[in-house]
Amino acid sequence: MCKLPQLKASWIDGKYNFNPVFDKISGVFHNSNYVVGNMETPLAGPALGFTKTASNFNAPIEFAMAAQQAGFDCFAIANNHSLDRGVEGLFNTIENLKSINAEFTGGYKTSEESVIPFVKQINGLRIAILSYTYGTNSEWLGNELDDSHKDCIDLFRKQDSFNSAKQGSSSSLITHLKNFAKKYLPQSIREKIKPIVIEDCVKNPDLLPCDKYFDNKLKEKIRLAKGTADVVIMYMHSGGQFNSKVGDYTKNLAHRLIDYGCDYVIGSHPHCVLNYEIYKDKFIAYSLGNFCYTPHYGYHYDGVFSDYSMIVNLYLDTNEKKLTRKTIVVTKTVLESNGNSVVYPVSLLVKQISEKEKQQLEKDVRSVLRRFFGDDIGCGIWQEEIDIVS
Repeated sequence: MCKLPQLKASWIDGKYNFNPVFDKISGVFHNSNYVVGNMETPLAGPALGFTKTASNFNAPIEFAMAAQQAGFDCFAIANNHSLDRGVEGLFNTIENLKSINAEFTGGYKTSEESVIPFVKQINGLRIAILSYTYGTNSEWLGNELDDSHKDCIDLFRKQDSFNSAKQGSSSSLITHLKNFAKKYLPQSIREKIKPIVIEDCVKNPDLLPCDKYFDNKLKEKIRLAKGTADVVIMYMHSGGQFNSKVGDYTKNLAHRLIDYGCDYVIGSHPHCVLNYEIYKDKFIAYSLGNFCYTPHYGYHYDGVFSDYSMIVNLYLDTNEKKLTRKTIVVTKTVLESNGNSVVYPVSLLVKQISEKEKQQLEKDVRSVLRRFFGDDIGCGIWQEEIDIVS
């Protein structure tokens, strides 16, 4: 993500320079054959207006260029912010990514393009990379796609209908209630309230009749991917924001994706690290947290370590065409005095801070790892890579 403070801090000498954001993390990717990440902002160009608020985005193409220079090869662009600048913004994003020779998945200009799975051949191994989202904030922004554009974003379900009431007094009331809770309620009560309020991005966990078109299209695309590729990876944008557990809708969805034929499901949207699961011998990471994020700005909850993230490394045997090893790299976004947010692997960060800061970092990292693994992993938290043994 590229939030407003990051945008302002990266305007240097009359141009945007986001390279410092990724300088500390780039070494992690040097030995990778291919790096994929969720690009949770349009890259729609200055004519449509860059980010001006806390939750409606548009970043300069220089943001993607800096990520690309750091090691990213491909961007998943289906998420709830894909249409923050409308269909025009999506089409601009596609063209801008093409202009820097960045590969992407999840967004299209035509229905014909949308049915073709993105497949990358790496050392003889064919890997399909899909990117889908539960929605596009249409209930707030009114960006529902018409029939001529309904295939331009890979959607798990029908977009929510625009509710104009959410633009008025109700949203103000919600804000006041949240501020009241934060100010006056004890932490223990706030933690109990949070899962009820933001348990998942979709209330009904069942597949509804209105979603059948999108589900059938999803099923067919996974089927085509299975017929074309050796491995199918799904970037799943779904979940309750800043929640501490996986909601029913997202869990059912992840299981359905495996049932349809995906080999790995990598989740985003909750803005905090959540647990992984092995389902039918397949790997699901429900949420990797925030890789690039302005801590404590805008829509934010304390206590869920939203400035931390995981990088998942999948080691695949190109001859056997199977997984041989899974690891994670723990990262933290550090807000610097100039307003810049810098992504660090914690294995590097721990070497550059005071003893007192190290104690707090260790406490936080252990908590983040506990969220992912479900238990304390003991020693070895400062390793560059931590193995997922399952």
